[in-house]
Amino acid sequence: MLYAMDRRQILTVLITVLLFIGALALTLYLSEDGPSQRSGGFRFKQGPRRAGTTVNKSLYDKLVGAGGIFNSADSAPAETESEPEKQKSPAPPASPEETATAEALNALTPELGIDRLEAKLATLDNLEQASRLYAALGTLYAQTGQSAADQANQAFAAAKQYARSDEDRHRAALAYVKALTARGDTETAAKEAAGALDNAATVTLPGIQLAIAQASLFEKQGDHKKAEAAYKEAIENAFAAKAVNIYRQACLDLVKLYRKTGREPQAEALILTMKRNLAS
Repeated sequence: MLYAMDRRQILTVLITVLLFIGALALTLYLSEDGPSQRSGGFRFKQGPRRAGTTVNKSLYDKLVGAGGIFNSADSAPAETESEPEKQKSPAPPASPEETATAEALNALTPELGIDRLEAKLATLDNLEQASRLYAALGTLYAQTGQSAADQANQAFAAAKQYARSDEDRHRAALAYVKALTARGDTETAAKEAAGALDNAATVTLPGIQLAIAQASLFEKQGDHKKAEAAYKEAIENAFAAKAVNIYRQACLDLVKLYRKTGREPQAEALILTMKRNLAS
């Protein structure tokens, strides 16, 4: 009987040891390779990470994101922090006139902006910058309503008078054309745009924007052929100047014209061309 008890004790000890070894082995297996993922109440080892496709975030934002082809054409493309910053040469410092113009146009009310610009103009020594200031002043007067139409017209006339370059003339004309269009005077706006563009010897960024405004005026007047030609010229000039925002705006406006006139194949072809050019 003592011999039978010894055998049972030995068997119990042996089973206990085997269970302990098995539990230890299982613990070592589950904890292999460091931290593991948890699913429910169990732990699983992480397998090797599969390589996936990457997204060009910068291009996505240009085409689809903020300011992209499915959003407002006037919106600027959103910048992403994940995209490596490119080496850029520092921009030249803004002149006092440029700073005054920006602050006036971004003032809380047009009246505040008008006061700032008129104060700046009263002490202005460099008349080469007067055109920019008067163009902004006319824009602000136009924003205050029809009662200030005369002051706006006088400011736009001064902007045209003090213009010293094609860029100044195009900027002044663009501001005036936008104000006239907002008033509903598309006929005068079209004449102003044509006069500024036809007499220019160089292509400027405000001039390309003015050409887009001119194309829109042609479209409003029902002359789709002239509108298409003006949009195409703006697209070519913006692409050559590497002006991404202006290029996209001109493309999208022409796409809208194509779709409005039932030319869907041309619209789709232009979208593909735009995507390809923006990606290059």
